[in-house]
Parts: sequence; C-alpha cells; structure tokens
Amino acid sequence: RRHVEKEYRFKCAEPLCDCIEEKFLDGVTLADGYECKSAELVLSEDRREGKITLTEGKYHQIKLMFISLHNQLTYLKRISMAGIELDASASPAEKLKVVQNLMKEGDERAKAIYETIGAYFGYSLAYYAEFYDIKHVLIMGRVTSGKGGVIILERAKEVLEAEIQKILQKKLKLENKHKLLKTL
Repeated sequence: RRHVEKEYRFKCAEPLCDCIEEKFLDGVTLADGYECKSAELVLSEDRREGKITLTEGKYHQIKLMFISLHNQLTYLKRISMAGIELDASASPAEKLKVVQNLMKEGDERAKAIYETIGAYFGYSLAYYAEFYDIKHVLIMGRVTSGKGGVIILERAKEVLEAEIQKILQKKLKLENKHKLLKTL
C-alpha cells in the first residue's frame, strides 16, 4: 500500500554535517538495524533546523534517525500530511474538520490519510490480538464518521485479514513447540 507523505519542521542540538542530506536521501539506518526509506531534508543556513519530508511512520522515527546520526532533536512539529497544509495553531478537532471537508469533496489526499489511519488501526488490533482474546471492538469518535470512517474500517479489515493468518500460524507453531517440549 502507498505511504502518505508527511512534512515536519525540526530543530536539533548540533549543526548537521554537509553530507547529511545525501544520507537522508539514501535512507538512514537506525540503531536497531531498520533501514528507513528515503527522506528529503532541507536545512537552514546554520544547519540546526529545517524541514524533513518522509513517507513512512515508524514509531518515533525522526527522533531515532537523528539519534543514529549522533544528534538530538530539540523541536519537532508536523506541518503537513499527504500534502495538506494545516494551520499549526488549529485544534485537532479543527484539523479533522478540514480533512473531513476535503474527503466530502473527493480529495485523494484526504482518502490517503484515512487509509493510513485504517492501516495503523488494523496493525494495532492485530498486535493486541496476540495478547488478548478480542471478541468485539466498538469504534467511536468523529474521525470514524462519514466516508472516511468507511475507508478506515475497510483498510483495517484488509490488514487484519493478512495479519490474522500470521498470528494464527505463529500461535500454531508455539503450541506445537510446547507440545513437543512436554513429550521430551
């Protein structure tokens, strides 16, 4: 599935080296070995702040990218998602209204945001299913209303259908391994 482009403003503790833009374009390797996809970095003259644009969203990814390059973020703020510029001073509810209105107009960028939310939701449910016996899930909230809510639930279902197979296979392997250990 496609990833939504996200744009952030940042400030870091130390000036960044001259080759840093190329490292971000090549994809930064995190401390855990994860290879990040290419990201665009635009720096200020003092090389301590700028803008980063990326298409993936690993948990705390930007922070981890800077740590792996021996620097530390002092400020990070998302300024746009899927190419939709949102007023930084607007409340989350006001930003949601903007995206919902774009969705009503058939804007593909808004649809991409809802698909991304659905993917995160599906993976989160799959993860929780590894630890809890989930029978029912009640989805509430303004973000799940209208066409966007339908997209969120459809995408979550797609992810779950793929992930549940992996979870079931993993549980089966664990059960078989446990039975084997008992017989020894």
